[in-house]
Amino acid sequence: MRAPITALLALMIAACRGSVAPSASLRVPDTVVSTASPAAATLIPSMPTVTGTVVPEPSATAARTDAPQTASPSVAPEPDPLPVEVVRFGQSGQSLFVEIHNPNADFGLVRSGFELAVIGEGGDIITVVGSAGLVGAACCTIYQLPPGGRYTIGDPFLREGAEVASVELTVLGEWERWSDLEPATVTLSNVSMNVETFDANEGVITITGRAAVDQPGPFNAVIQGYVEGANGFVVVEGYGECLGGGSARAFEGEYYGRIPRSAELDEVVAYVTTVEGAGDTSAPPGC
Repeated sequence: MRAPITALLALMIAACRGSVAPSASLRVPDTVVSTASPAAATLIPSMPTVTGTVVPEPSATAARTDAPQTASPSVAPEPDPLPVEVVRFGQSGQSLFVEIHNPNADFGLVRSGFELAVIGEGGDIITVVGSAGLVGAACCTIYQLPPGGRYTIGDPFLREGAEVASVELTVLGEWERWSDLEPATVTLSNVSMNVETFDANEGVITITGRAAVDQPGPFNAVIQGYVEGANGFVVVEGYGECLGGGSARAFEGEYYGRIPRSAELDEVVAYVTTVEGAGDTSAPPGC
């Protein structure tokens, strides 16, 4: 009877302590193994697995990429001035006239040198006007070619018998921005033309009048009269000297040579030969 009583006592003591002997069916929890560095060994509750791309929310200060973007206006480079245009040329005996035109709106020439190659029928070069003269001399200078303006250059002494087939112009001066300058304006009055013939073709054309400028001066002015005829044109050139103060002074220009048939004075243009801040000089010589 001792064995059963001893077993009964053991069961009663275990019941009083509340412990239950481990059973073969109870599972011991798995050990958590961390692969982080020692400084990061804090256990973090597991999170659900997320698949795909995670896009963070934009911060309050982030710029909206869908907002309209205003591009800064780009400044286009200013185009270069257009070259001087040769409008036409005319030969009257030994005199050659070449009319040129400035196609630009805000660029012009002041006291510009030039070279004018005069070419014959076979391509031979008859002469080169302007290549041997000094800038400032009447033979070799475009005194002024304002925006939209016309001017005539040429040679009054071509060699005997030369027949001009074409011309080639090279402008040697620099373009001037016209809005940066204040050239004096020449006003003409009492302009008239007289034609006197020596024979059927030869004669003299004279243009006279008065010229005044709108600045104190003094200024010299080149004056060119375009005479149109049924068989061509000629240009009568003269000069007004030491103009200024608003007073008008008389001028005269003459042309000797062949007279165009039914000659009429079409237009007279006049420009001061110096402009402050442009060209090789601002003071007219001789005044």
